[in-house]
Amino acid sequence: MDTDIYICSKPLQYFNVRNIGYGNASSKKVLIILGHFRDAELFFHQVKTFDDTWNDILYFKDLFPVLGVQRET
Repeated sequence: MDTDIYICSKPLQYFNVRNIGYGNASSKKVLIILGHFRDAELFFHQVKTFDDTWNDILYFKDLFPVLGVQRET
């Protein structure tokens, strides 16, 4: 089974990725919400509670862990 991964870094992007997510019904759909906006964690919990479009919903404060990249300090 294919896996489609959607990254949402702004609330407005959620509407776009949700519409795109309906495209391929046979694939696993993973939504990653990044904590780049106010109340992002609350938004994550609301999406997880009320939207059954996604097979998995993940929350990360930053994109680097998603990509497997460590920041240099």
